[in-house]
Amino acid sequence: NNTTIARQHGSGNFILDLLGDNRSFVVTKSNLSETVAEFTTNGAVELYHNNVKRLATTDTGVDITDNLKVAGISTFVGIVTTSNDLFVGGDIEISNANPTISFIEGDSTPDYRIIQNGGKLAIQDIDDSFAERFAINSAGRVIVNRDLDVDRNLDVSGIGTIGSGSSGQAILQYQGITRFATFSWGTRST
Repeated sequence: NNTTIARQHGSGNFILDLLGDNRSFVVTKSNLSETVAEFTTNGAVELYHNNVKRLATTDTGVDITDNLKVAGISTFVGIVTTSNDLFVGGDIEISNANPTISFIEGDSTPDYRIIQNGGKLAIQDIDDSFAERFAINSAGRVIVNRDLDVDRNLDVSGIGTIGSGSSGQAILQYQGITRFATFSWGTRST
C-alpha cells in the first residue's frame, strides 16, 4: 500500500512549517500532473478543479474564476461591480435610508437617478445639481418639474377634473400658477 497518512495524536497542534516567506505547500495528483491546492506563505491560497484555478485569496479579498453559485441568501457590504450584464431571476430589494439607482453613460458620469426619499419616488437629473424632473408622492400625485411633451393622449380623468361626459374642465397647476383647460373630443382650448 502506497498511502501516506499524517495524524495528530493527543491534544497538541499539527503544524506544517514552510520555514520562510514565499514558500509553497502544493497538493497535487499522485503523478504531479494536476494541482489540487496551493498554499503560499504571505501569499495566496489557491484551490483548483480539474487543474484549473477556481478560487484564490488576495491581499484585498478573494478572486473567483468563472461562476459563483450560492444556494441561499448572499449579503454584500460595499460596492458590487459587474463588467457585464446582471441577470436576476427574482426580485431585487434595495434597503437603505434613501435607496437609489443611478444610470451611467459610457463616460462614467451618472446622468439620472431614481431615488426614494421621504415617501416620494423621484427621477433626478444628476448633471443639473440633482434637480428633480419627475416624482410620484405617497398620495399618488405625479409631479413634473419641466415641460411635459405629449405626442399622443394625456388622460387626466378623475383627479382634478370638474364636470363629466365628453367634455369637462381640468385644473392644471405649474409652478404655483393655476390654469383651467376645457377638453373635448379631439380638440383642446384654453
